[in-house]
Amino acid sequence: MKKFLATLLAVCMIVSSVVVFSTTTVAAEDAGNTIYVSAEGNDENAGTESAPVATLNKAIALAKSGDTINVVGTIKFHTGETESGHSVVGSSNNKILTITGGTIDFTNIKHLSLKEDITFDNITLTFTAAKFLFAWGNDVTINENVTVNGKINVYAGGYGSSTGGTNITLLAGNYASIYGASHEAKYIIDGDTNVTLGGNVTADAVYGGSSVVNGDTHVTVGGSADIKAICGAGGTVNGDTYVVVKDNANPNSNPSNSSHNGGGYYIYGNGNGKVTGSTHVYFMDNAKAGYVVGGTSDTSGSVGGTANVYIMGGTTYSVYGCGVSVAADASMSANIIMTGGTAWQVFGGAESTGTKEDTTSSINGAITIKLLGGTVKRRVFGGSYNEVSLWGSWSNSHYVNGKITLILGENIDLALNNDVDHGCSAHSRRNGVASGESGTIIYTSATAKSNKSGKISVGYANGKTHEAAHVYSYVLNGNIITQTCSEHGDHSATATITPTSNTYNGSAIVVDVEYSENWEYEEFNISYVNNVNAGTATATLDIEGLTTINCDYNIAKLTQKEPSVYVKGDRVIGLTSAMEYSTDGKNYTRTSGSDTMIFANNKYYIRYAETENMSASRPTMVYFYNAITCFSANRVNTVQGKTVDVIVHLPSNKVGLDSFNISVGYDHTALTLEGITAVDFAGVELNEDVITWSGEETTKTGVVAKLTFRVSADANLGNYEISLTANGFITVHGAINVAEFVNGDANGDGGMINVSDVIALRGAVVNESTDNLASGADVNGDGIVNCQDIIIIRKYLANYNYTTGESSVVLGAAQ
Repeated sequence: MKKFLATLLAVCMIVSSVVVFSTTTVAAEDAGNTIYVSAEGNDENAGTESAPVATLNKAIALAKSGDTINVVGTIKFHTGETESGHSVVGSSNNKILTITGGTIDFTNIKHLSLKEDITFDNITLTFTAAKFLFAWGNDVTINENVTVNGKINVYAGGYGSSTGGTNITLLAGNYASIYGASHEAKYIIDGDTNVTLGGNVTADAVYGGSSVVNGDTHVTVGGSADIKAICGAGGTVNGDTYVVVKDNANPNSNPSNSSHNGGGYYIYGNGNGKVTGSTHVYFMDNAKAGYVVGGTSDTSGSVGGTANVYIMGGTTYSVYGCGVSVAADASMSANIIMTGGTAWQVFGGAESTGTKEDTTSSINGAITIKLLGGTVKRRVFGGSYNEVSLWGSWSNSHYVNGKITLILGENIDLALNNDVDHGCSAHSRRNGVASGESGTIIYTSATAKSNKSGKISVGYANGKTHEAAHVYSYVLNGNIITQTCSEHGDHSATATITPTSNTYNGSAIVVDVEYSENWEYEEFNISYVNNVNAGTATATLDIEGLTTINCDYNIAKLTQKEPSVYVKGDRVIGLTSAMEYSTDGKNYTRTSGSDTMIFANNKYYIRYAETENMSASRPTMVYFYNAITCFSANRVNTVQGKTVDVIVHLPSNKVGLDSFNISVGYDHTALTLEGITAVDFAGVELNEDVITWSGEETTKTGVVAKLTFRVSADANLGNYEISLTANGFITVHGAINVAEFVNGDANGDGGMINVSDVIALRGAVVNESTDNLASGADVNGDGIVNCQDIIIIRKYLANYNYTTGESSVVLGAAQ
């Protein structure tokens, strides 16, 4: 069932103004000119005010899209230009034109076809003999200041061919019937139809469709338009129908106790057509009608989806969900939502089902009626009416074969008696409850139950009003909403709310709601605030009339990858304006975003700066060594319970040294420093976490030593800093990153990346079996282990620097 809040938003967009749809725009450099036409003119003239042309089509031929045609005095439309028996205005050149001025006499013309997008403004149109006006899918508007003489039929489509979507706006005139589609079923509309009626237009009937429409139909009736029958469809609509009746529409309708049909005014979501989708009828403001019906007008109509009625204002006698007459045993569901206005009676089903001969005719489907505001003056029944006075009898056969749910709010005024005929029931108006028809009443609050209980009847004779009654409450605790019912003390159900992600990803992050098996009635309609950017998002969970709950959840910033930059001379290559740098790893300055920035001698931390949605990246260290001595440790990846080597490197030694003492700092709860291996500095020792060396003064560089650490089997996953402290020298810390797996470690040997991983990957790819590979085999993280992963590891090993313990090919941090 479509939720009311979403539907209300949609209808507010539909009804906020009289909409003129434009399907064609043709630009012209000198558009906006005026072409003059006069009975006194000549077809050889230029169409100027002093030299007007003699015929309307000549003026249209001279005009460019965007021009205005001014009719001087009265012209008689030239009848000699015909197409398939039609008198034609224009020549299908997709021009957008305004026709204004005096009078166009279309008398003695049987069929008139408009072949351009035309707006008639401040002009008189006379039709005394014409029967049909065809728009042929062009946009046609007759403004309110137009005088229309004669009563004609209007088709937004064509006759003799199919067209795309249609759009007509009629704000003046008196019409027989108005159709959003074409003349016959074989002339198909491939697109939506749009009919807008306003001003003081009068018509016997308007139909959103008439032939075949492969799209949705839209009928909007506003202003003071007076239309006897308003139908979303007639013919076949392969889509949805939308009918909006608003403003002061149908001012001559008089729904009352003595005028049940409001003087013969009917509104249908369908009519007698075939709608494969759903119907939507919106009735509001000060509009009037005898009947407002979500579904069909007679048994020949059908609705494949759901018939929806929204009473938001206005005055009507009868509201029906499924229809006035519905085919016997039809499958149809209906929703009625009333938030304002006045109605004498509300029925979820139909006035009658099938024909007089049908003794047990049902509607097979579910009915929901929400009465949340406005006034019902006489009766409310969830099912069918069962009065067939046209046949001279009362019927007891019509019912709903399905579940009927009647929701009563605090603000609905049930100004009705509590006798069996004028009360309120979740069942059909009949003698007894039919087998297969079940009824439930839901009160939106205990107050609603208290002030409505005296209006609940027991059916037309001796039936029952409902099988169950509920007063639900909803409480949010953390991310769980608990549903309870005061009418059933043992009822407790839950809805668990879980965000689909906790980290910014550039797209809207929504929530999943998991309902317990005993959840009753509707699930939540969900809308969102700030669910794209990092921060606090809000999911609003709503069941119209019952509850609205706001649930906040956090969207964390996405951590950026460390930048790929390198030193060249006195510059850092790869800098962008999104980066920042620091000499102490704490205080950062934004870069100019250029490779031409000159850096002084020092070590620098360069990272992507924090943004609205992204956390600052881990920094990349770069060094300028022209006059410094620097010790550094590298960063390595491993897993729990393994040993790993951290390389202590002397990359720059400009000053020279004959000894050093380097204190090694680390987390003793997670790491154990098991030993040291000298590499380029013979005699290096490790004494209580201090690396010591002494010898002849030297300016050589290289690997000082390898420190072997053992990672505890129960160490927490994450980054563990390996700090170096050497008085008088610059030092750069390293780190051990403990993860579930290491990218590139295909054979799962504890984070080591070597030729063995290439061999393991190659064997798995050749044999098309990755069962024996570790998680790190998916090197590029695309979810597939293939040749691309082999290529990346080989590049990594080919560019590995055994001095620094790093490769210029970044496999990425451990996942």
